[in-house]
Amino acid sequence: MISDKILQEIEGEIRANQRVTIRDLHHIIPEVSKTTIHEAVTEKLRYRKLCARRVPKILRDHHKTKRSFVRREHQSILRRIHGTTPSHFASS
Repeated sequence: MISDKILQEIEGEIRANQRVTIRDLHHIIPEVSKTTIHEAVTEKLRYRKLCARRVPKILRDHHKTKRSFVRREHQSILRRIHGTTPSHFASS
């Protein structure tokens, strides 16, 4: 059972930040379990989805450069550890 005060606090946090997650709410209100918060949000407050995080389909040039740099760093580390680079990390 969840008190009306906690329920109002949860709803206030959701209204203040629509991208808040159940985990975020648990960090804000640690005395209430994540399961109880999820039940309160879905059953009592009737919210269906709090946060949808999407990855853009098109990477910008600086994202491509950064991604390529990180891939090369990982290849270098794998070469030092294993003496070779696994095929799924091979240059494209």
